[in-house]
Amino acid sequence: MIECPTCGRKYGWRDELEGRKVRCKCGEKFMAAKPMGGPAADLRPKPPTRRAPPPTTRACPSCSRPVGANARLCVHCGTDLTTGKRVPLGPSSKSKGEVGLQLTGIGLAIHVLGAVIVVLSVLAGAAAGIMVQQAPNSPWLQPALLLAGFGTLGGLGLSAAGPLLCLGVPSEHGRPLVIVAIVGFALSIGLEVAAEYAAAGTTNRMIFWGVALKGIATVVSLGATACFLGFLQQLTILIDNDTLHERTVFLLKTLFFIIGMVMLSWVPILGCLAALAAAIAQIVFGIAYVFTTGQIALAVLRR
Repeated sequence: MIECPTCGRKYGWRDELEGRKVRCKCGEKFMAAKPMGGPAADLRPKPPTRRAPPPTTRACPSCSRPVGANARLCVHCGTDLTTGKRVPLGPSSKSKGEVGLQLTGIGLAIHVLGAVIVVLSVLAGAAAGIMVQQAPNSPWLQPALLLAGFGTLGGLGLSAAGPLLCLGVPSEHGRPLVIVAIVGFALSIGLEVAAEYAAAGTTNRMIFWGVALKGIATVVSLGATACFLGFLQQLTILIDNDTLHERTVFLLKTLFFIIGMVMLSWVPILGCLAALAAAIAQIVFGIAYVFTTGQIALAVLRR
């Protein structure tokens, strides 16, 4: 071994270095002298040892089964990993926490089905509007009108029924948001029914109230969807999925943009542009919402 006289750093010896000046990492140059005895070694310093990556799982303190490193609830025994409280087990082999998550996954699947029907209803309504102007005698006009009208009600009904199965999650993981979303979805269904009834009237006053109730129902439905997205955000934290969590954050921002555009659509000057922007954003949001919620449902059911 040879040693730097300035910093004391040591290097391995090679015979071809004898009598030559070498440079240390500290910048000092010195004459390499053959050490007394000892085997020749490589001059290059040994590479630093690599640290092991942080663990992705940890053991539940109650049942010792593996859970996510950032998980808050053990899906095997129902223990809240933050408070340490454990949900007592019933006669079933599954814990209440695990059964609650399974029911939540089924509820999300039903909710996704309702969202798909709502998206198809929106597209059918747009197609019906075009056919009324361009092809009023088209055989597809009547089915499109039926899907746009009753499809919206059926889709909202499923969207409201699905979250009922999500009430098995603990309160600290978003149950209040689920309750508010259910109330909002139910209220939007009532407003949709009233809007369809008023729009079928023969007077201008009834038609006006039909359009107004339709707009209010849209805002209420979007608000309920925002609450349910907040619950999904908490659920992605519970199942420890950062990718789906980021997607729910993006969907929430998009939804707030849509709500703003819907509000601006009532302004006389900006109404047309805002309504067009809201319609396009709703279609994009609906498709992204269906895919994201479906992936969350699959992630929950696979646990």
